[in-house]
Amino acid sequence: MLGFRTRNPDRDRETDAARIQKLRQALFDVRSELEGEKVGLQGRYETASADAAFSQQAMEEGRGSPEISTRIDDLTTSLINYSRRIATLDRQSAFIGEMLVKLEGYPGGGEARRRQAAPREGSG
Repeated sequence: MLGFRTRNPDRDRETDAARIQKLRQALFDVRSELEGEKVGLQGRYETASADAAFSQQAMEEGRGSPEISTRIDDLTTSLINYSRRIATLDRQSAFIGEMLVKLEGYPGGGEARRRQAAPREGSG
């Protein structure tokens, strides 16, 4: 009869915890990318919004050139596109948050985080 050997359960748990930690870190990295893109878009949105408001005011006061109406239309389109993209990023970020919560509840998920936070033997 052949003897079937399995790995040490402690080693399996460590391997699983390491994989979960890699996944957690990847999710944090993606969330950070999403936040960076959102911050950039919000800045451009605010700039375009202010520009559109001043352009509209100039047009209403008769100080604008004929091209100002086209500029306002272009800025309005940009604002709509920025808003849509920000909403998409918010949905993606919420999804990542849900994945992190699920990962925490996954067997070994909380353990991986605790191991990462715990000081290692011989250090300190």
